[in-house]
Amino acid sequence: HGNIEDAVTAFESIQSVVSYWNLALEGRRH
Repeated sequence: HGNIEDAVTAFESIQSVVSYWNLALEGRRH
């Protein structure tokens, strides 16, 4: 039990990190 929830939480965390890095990289370009 909770494995799916853990997977979703991990996925959301990764998405947050990816979004953060994308913004950081875009910020450097401009």
